[in-house]
Amino acid sequence: MRNQIVDSSALCNINFSYKVETTPFNPPVTLNSDYGTVEVLYSDEMGNIYRSETQLQPQWATYEVLEFTDDYIDPITGSEVLYNTVNLEFNVILHNEIMGNPEFKNCVAVLPIR
Repeated sequence: MRNQIVDSSALCNINFSYKVETTPFNPPVTLNSDYGTVEVLYSDEMGNIYRSETQLQPQWATYEVLEFTDDYIDPITGSEVLYNTVNLEFNVILHNEIMGNPEFKNCVAVLPIR
């Protein structure tokens, strides 16, 4: 590589030696707008369904993936099932038209996924 000094009156500089380095570029994949969003549904013992999507969430509302694991133990049978699991922690306000807006704080969930 060679450096050249050009005074400020020069309009261009020709025959300048330089080293070219290339880096592969993978453009980001554009995802649908619903990726990165979470909807929490809760059904109480009376069958009332509460949803997080119908309630504006406050600043303290969070949803965090704590861990991915490879072994899901079915809580009913106690046997290992061929699922992966996601361990989650979340804080959210849910909404039900009749029952109101309960706050769920410091909740932990284990979700089986295929």
